[in-house]
Amino acid sequence: MSQGGFLSLRAALTAPERVVGLLLLSTQAGVEDPETLAASQQMFDTWSEHGPLDELVNGVASLILSDETENARWIATWKQRDKAFMADCGGVVWVQGAAHAPNLTHADQVNPPVLEFLGGLGRW
Repeated sequence: MSQGGFLSLRAALTAPERVVGLLLLSTQAGVEDPETLAASQQMFDTWSEHGPLDELVNGVASLILSDETENARWIATWKQRDKAFMADCGGVVWVQGAAHAPNLTHADQVNPPVLEFLGGLGRW
């Protein structure tokens, strides 16, 4: 949550073998504009329906990694996963009007999907 989300994401990218799952909550640095949100939704929908298409994974890797070696490594990892993998990544709970701690202020909307996600990780 919050700044911890930035640190957790960095740790997951740096040492993915140490990460079983990653749940980022209230860690956005700013408000996304409607066009960016629509583009993100289209990317999730395309990946979920068609899988990790070359054009799609190349674009995503360039956007979030922008490192030729890391891009190739992550693209290979993504291509090995079932296309349903992206649905798990994009399974975001959006709570209109929630502030920085929606797991506290909107627990009934946020916590059940969080618990479902955690339960799906199995035992580590």
